[in-house]
Amino acid sequence: PRPAWAQPNTPHNQANFNLPPAWHFGGNFPGGPHHPPLPARQPDQFIWTYPAGNLTWCPHPQPHPNIPPAQFWPQQPVLGGGAPWGHQGQLDPWSAAHLTGGHPLPGTMPHWTPGTWPPLDWPHNIPIHLSPHLIPNPINAHLPQINWDVTKSPATATRLTPNHVNVGLESILGQAITYPEAKKVFVMCDVGHMSALWHPIRINQTRKVTIRDLFDAIYQYFQTPLTHPEVEYIRGLDRNNYHVLEDAYRRRCRESTSLPGWEARQGLRRVDCLGDRKHWWGVWITQQGGTWVLNLGLINLAHPQPRR
Repeated sequence: PRPAWAQPNTPHNQANFNLPPAWHFGGNFPGGPHHPPLPARQPDQFIWTYPAGNLTWCPHPQPHPNIPPAQFWPQQPVLGGGAPWGHQGQLDPWSAAHLTGGHPLPGTMPHWTPGTWPPLDWPHNIPIHLSPHLIPNPINAHLPQINWDVTKSPATATRLTPNHVNVGLESILGQAITYPEAKKVFVMCDVGHMSALWHPIRINQTRKVTIRDLFDAIYQYFQTPLTHPEVEYIRGLDRNNYHVLEDAYRRRCRESTSLPGWEARQGLRRVDCLGDRKHWWGVWITQQGGTWVLNLGLINLAHPQPRR
């Protein structure tokens, strides 16, 4: 059945515009478990390279109503990353609805009546509806709807209700992330220099992909141990990078709820590369080569307001 948040409407614009037919969320993924050789230099774009082609992480073109993308997405100290490009001007209604899955852009809805979602109801179909729990906050782009440090288990995450109360995720974890429901989902992340080595997050199963599946896949992705070639490559990008990784590793071990010493014996993980940008911001949709993908945004909650 169609969930309540996936009714045939989108709140972006009341103007008439033509929508393309519904496309399949997923499609054929170019390449399998293939690791390309280390890049000879720092990549200019954040591209996953496979024998069958490339996939590129797409930064949100309008992550904030008043702050340019390149300023909202500052570079990470180890991975680099950030926003290599920014959309100029306002998104047209179709592009905005396509990007957000039928919801308002981040921070563009100043009025929010508690207990109602979405805030507006304008009748226009879109191909892929995204769960409203997963989108960047349309009221305040600096305040994610879900409070989750991706270095920690998804069990620690909470969500912000329309009444501004933090509650657990138990009531939404079994919900599908999209409508129509998808069984195969690709999630792109801004991993900067490591984009030539790390695959996108891939969820491929025989049942619908739920919010629990998405969060578990993101957590496992960043918990993957770093290989020796990856550590050496990161060390070679900047002489201070290894010290940054060590500091993040020690902090993670101190904050771990695992048995004493167990976390330390696991060594460096991908999550140690994230620096301060390790909190969930939201996901958005882009289409690349006929394949629908989700793009994952992470922010630094301690300093959410980018400097002008």
